[in-house]
Amino acid sequence: MTDLDFPEVERARLSNGIAVALARRTAIPKLILSLDFNAGIAGDVSDTPGTQLMMMAMLDEGTANLNATQIAKAQERLGASIAMSVNQDSSRVTLTALSDNLGPSLSLMSDIVRKPAFAEAEVTRVKAQKLAQLAQTLAQPRALASRELASLIYGDHPYAQASDGLGTAESLGGLTAQDLRAAHAKWLRPDLARITVSGNIDMPELLPLLERAFGDWQPPETPAPVKQLGTAVPEAKPRIVLIDRPGSPQSVIAAGRVLPVNGTDRDPEALELANEVLGGGFLSRFNSDLREEKGWSYGVYSAVRQPVGPRPFTLSAPVQADRTGDAIAAIREILGAFPSSEPLSAEELNRVVDGNIRGFPGRIETNASVLFAILDNDLLGRPDDYYETLADRYRALGAEKIEAAAARYLRADGLTYVVVGDAKIVEPQLESLGIPVEIRAHQKSPPPIFEH
Repeated sequence: MTDLDFPEVERARLSNGIAVALARRTAIPKLILSLDFNAGIAGDVSDTPGTQLMMMAMLDEGTANLNATQIAKAQERLGASIAMSVNQDSSRVTLTALSDNLGPSLSLMSDIVRKPAFAEAEVTRVKAQKLAQLAQTLAQPRALASRELASLIYGDHPYAQASDGLGTAESLGGLTAQDLRAAHAKWLRPDLARITVSGNIDMPELLPLLERAFGDWQPPETPAPVKQLGTAVPEAKPRIVLIDRPGSPQSVIAAGRVLPVNGTDRDPEALELANEVLGGGFLSRFNSDLREEKGWSYGVYSAVRQPVGPRPFTLSAPVQADRTGDAIAAIREILGAFPSSEPLSAEELNRVVDGNIRGFPGRIETNASVLFAILDNDLLGRPDDYYETLADRYRALGAEKIEAAAARYLRADGLTYVVVGDAKIVEPQLESLGIPVEIRAHQKSPPPIFEH
């Protein structure tokens, strides 16, 4: 007997080979549909940083047939919403629509995806918006630390690209309409696409509508681009990069390393639960120590993200400026103690196992949550019944396997630390840690230039 009844996933293909997955849910007369391309921010390593985000943002700014205002009015008339997004591994167009209006909604979506205009004036305007967004991002210590950490731990790997997708002011500012057209032709093609649907429709009704919108879309003669996710990452070594931000009342610590496992590797659950013990929630060891006991931080959290390629272990800790060095020492001590001197307690085991199991039903309450669960399964090569079997997998782990994962992967050695704070206050605190320190100036993004 399963703890979770995940909707059945039906699968088919369009005549041009695009894979289709459907989870039928009949509670309300709506559905959500995603068109995903095997591109994402990682694709920017072979283009200009910021290209994917900018190119996707331009799709609904006008097509060969409609301008941006007409696109917005068409969505309102249909009761539909079309949104573009980019993550590390995928570039995505998401349609939310009434089931009865799916045909014309797909027609509009197809026009947006396949025939964007990339008009010069619109490119200039959207570029200015993205440059302003980048300037705001670089003014935030947590975002600045995260961007710097990714670059340091991934080196030349595609995942070294900033996870916000904005690139740099120089790269973003240099993008042209021609660059965006080239990226569109390169990455948004049917042989890199898949369609996923969750909602009130059945496959016999869905397929003809998808075929009409996308079935005649043929890939270009050029080979599909391939992201080099097997690129070697730098050797993990302990170091601290201190980004000087004079006058900062607190420091932001970001730390991490790339683990020798990929997102598609089997049996990741022990590693994920080990991270929950350390920093995956409010009651974790990091947060309990640095926030609740010592009062040095508003919250310390860690994560083991699961992209397709090499998985990173990262943590984030905003702390009092005068406790920066002590906080890093405490983080290292907590990591070193688990599980050697402070093994997993029965209370912790119950919390991370039973807490996750009890939370499963809430993770598939909506059409969107089902859709994203299917997308994750497909991206990582997991079976359709993955979430139905996950409770039993958690119960079968036991403390020994979770502790083994912590001992192997979640270690203090080899962590790179990025600290954004006031160097004159922070640097003296770091001397006793025995970790090499490099100080860098805080490079602010120049203000955006609005062209007329």
